[in-house]
Amino acid sequence: MRRKYLRKLLFIVALVISSVMVISYQDIDLPGESFDRGGDGPLGLVLGLDLRGGTHLIYQAERPVNIDVTFAKSHSESDIRRAFKEIGFDTLNISLFDQKEFSISVPGLMPSEIDSFIEGIESELGELVDYQYQSEYRTKLQLETVDLPNVETIEEVLTNLGYEEVEVASLQKQIFTVKGMPSIDQDSEIELRNALGELYELDDLFLASEDDSDEVQSLIFFESFPDEGTVRDVLDSLDYKGATVVSHGGKNIVAIIKMVDASEHSQLANDVQGEIVGIQAVETTNVDTALMELFFTESEEQSEVETVLVYLGHPESIVTESRAAGYGIDIPAITDEKSLTLADELNQVVGQVEQIQIRREEPTPERMDGVVDTIKRRVDAFGIAEPVIQRFGEDRVLVQMPGAGDTNIEVVFKDSLSEDVLQEGLINIGLDEANTLRLDDQPVVNGFLMNIPGLSDDSVEEIRIGLSDSLGEVEAFSFDHVSGRMRVVYSTPVTVDEIRSAMGDLGYDDVSYGQPLGSSFRIRISSLSVDEQGELQSKLDDKVMSVQSFEVSGGVEEAKALIGQTAQLVIKERTCLNSDCSQFSDREAVGRSGESLTGSNLSSAYPSTHPTTGLPIVNFVFDNTGTRIFRELTAGIAGNNAKCIAYILDGETIICPIARQAIIGGAGYIEGDNITFDRARTLSIQLESGSLPVSLDLVRESTVDSLLGNESLKASLKAGLVGLGLILVFMIAYYRIPGVIASGSLIIYAVILLALFKMIPVTLTLSGLAGLILSIGMAVDANILIFERLKEELRTGRSLMSSIDIGFRRSWTAIRDSNISTFITCGILFYFGRELGEPRITGFAVVLFLGVGLSMFTALTVSRTLLHLVAFAWGNRGSGMFTPEGRRASSNVDRGGM
Repeated sequence: MRRKYLRKLLFIVALVISSVMVISYQDIDLPGESFDRGGDGPLGLVLGLDLRGGTHLIYQAERPVNIDVTFAKSHSESDIRRAFKEIGFDTLNISLFDQKEFSISVPGLMPSEIDSFIEGIESELGELVDYQYQSEYRTKLQLETVDLPNVETIEEVLTNLGYEEVEVASLQKQIFTVKGMPSIDQDSEIELRNALGELYELDDLFLASEDDSDEVQSLIFFESFPDEGTVRDVLDSLDYKGATVVSHGGKNIVAIIKMVDASEHSQLANDVQGEIVGIQAVETTNVDTALMELFFTESEEQSEVETVLVYLGHPESIVTESRAAGYGIDIPAITDEKSLTLADELNQVVGQVEQIQIRREEPTPERMDGVVDTIKRRVDAFGIAEPVIQRFGEDRVLVQMPGAGDTNIEVVFKDSLSEDVLQEGLINIGLDEANTLRLDDQPVVNGFLMNIPGLSDDSVEEIRIGLSDSLGEVEAFSFDHVSGRMRVVYSTPVTVDEIRSAMGDLGYDDVSYGQPLGSSFRIRISSLSVDEQGELQSKLDDKVMSVQSFEVSGGVEEAKALIGQTAQLVIKERTCLNSDCSQFSDREAVGRSGESLTGSNLSSAYPSTHPTTGLPIVNFVFDNTGTRIFRELTAGIAGNNAKCIAYILDGETIICPIARQAIIGGAGYIEGDNITFDRARTLSIQLESGSLPVSLDLVRESTVDSLLGNESLKASLKAGLVGLGLILVFMIAYYRIPGVIASGSLIIYAVILLALFKMIPVTLTLSGLAGLILSIGMAVDANILIFERLKEELRTGRSLMSSIDIGFRRSWTAIRDSNISTFITCGILFYFGRELGEPRITGFAVVLFLGVGLSMFTALTVSRTLLHLVAFAWGNRGSGMFTPEGRRASSNVDRGGM
């Protein structure tokens, strides 16, 4: 029994020592940025806005603008987008109305077939005012794929090798699992690889033994199967951009490119077949391609035109361009001056404007929610603890950032430098209040160390001149006569082989080479503007030491630049490399003219319900360019569960749904088991914020002085220390030895809790301090319950050791129930604090939860261990010092025991 408690005591001592080490350092710099800990508060704790001070920013949402413009002549969407960009509007959404003109390319349409083709167009769509036709030769590639592996063919291969009792399943399109295989030796593995390689080119084969079994589980990775995207990428790399690629049932793929001379067809076929795995034959022919201009009497949708072209038997045909006279254009904002001159500028850049109407709209609640969501993600990425971001009125956003007034600078000097010398240098350039922390030294770029003992001054100078003449300007050069160590740093890149050759030319062949280390520091200082940051770097370089790198993070200016950036939504084709898609590769979804599919091509996104199932979905609609690119994207990945469409907002993937079928019309919806009504609304807000972001104007900026925070912190700490001191005095005076043990347990509790706050880290606010003090009171409450039970057991005549064990056991249920009710309360507070965007409530809940949880550990483990050990040491001297009644209670106990 005694050994058990001695082991517990050793554990408690180790835990306390570790906690003391954690809180004794202002900053903790462990390997990897994610493990660095430290703040500006006492003991390196992270303080919230009300204790630390920080920055208040109020942003006014600009009113989005809708422009309806009608031109005298029809223009393409790309012309309009280019014109508005030239005028100064980079972010805009375009919708076409009165779309009557289309340019189409129809491979294989012969002149004799034109009349019947036009009749088909008019019967399916509408009357044509006119059409224009010209013929041009293009090169058509017909790619025939090999028989792709599937479950049946893999099972056949395994059966032929003697593995009959196996189970093959398709994990993804080119990845298969095999269960039930026996353990095989290296020769059998090579035989298996060769057999699978004959089926299709093998990427890799993994064999993993199953636990407590002689069987192994296999993962078969084949090279990627050919698809439209792969063919288009290869043709792009061969400089045949803008290819039309169509898949016919997966077995054959057709590509139309610019005309290639017949003498080069063989080389083209070899190049394509050599670049794409799984192609067994490539046939190239030059085909007569009809390039036509269609002029309809009524407006038509581009998707309808393309559908009719396929229906008429021309699946390789495409709409190369559509033109309209009328456009609806949405932009984030426009100044009054710009709105007055816009028509004249469009007249000059595009052509005659017949009519233009500019309307300003109020930001919708959904768009404002999108603004708040975007700012939250950016401020979180900025690394600010406990920011406050919330709607402020109908069209304003309040951003409160604790400590954003501080700028962190990580600087690496090109030579050894002590922290005292750096601090003195900072004082000399007027930065008296800067805090410095030494980091791990970093290798000096283009720097070399050489050991050459016994050199004279003339030899050293000869080497310096020779190295400078042969390899370029020497930025730093030094030689230590005692150690024989020579240090050389070049201004331009130099390799070890180059300097070894240069030293050999100078007659020094037997020289060892290394890389010198430069001193690395983190400097924390009040916020600096961009100009002030550049000025500081120059001063450090001139007056302290040559600077190798100078990286700045934090500061109000960087925070404002981050918040004010336009939200970037990009849409990519993602190929999953494992079952949960945690590993993947992305490919740009690019149109024929090289344009990427982005949020600017997304006309709208809104939550809705499925018309059949009634389940929540997210509807989306693309513009003409987006419709074309999205159609090509979905056609290439439809039915392939290993590929999905990644919607990436500000570098973060918000969703990646698969495509069950090609989406031709540019309008579709996203559904799934994880799409709830709240999730559908959030997704639509995020997509909208990336399609036409609301422009923000900073209307107010203020910095909260940390003096009030320091005073509040000092007062709170003083109150906490006074309260803790009074509790300790009461416990010792009333409960005697158990009171001393409880006091020690409370001190241990405080030390571990502060270390826990620092390592998580927990951002302390005034409400958090209130939760901390409350948790101390509850920790005392647990000890009081235990000691009162101890007193009652001693009164019944039990021995001291028995009373301690029974007292802890019988008080456990009361402690458990009270703490569980507190945990439930903390959970409720945390939930509502999150929902209401009130960090003070969540901060209180988190601190109270951690404090109460730790108090259970200290009361039931630390106090119990110490009490048992003291009782062992106390021996048979009576229990009077273990109960408030003292000797009188002890004598009563003794008589009761007789």
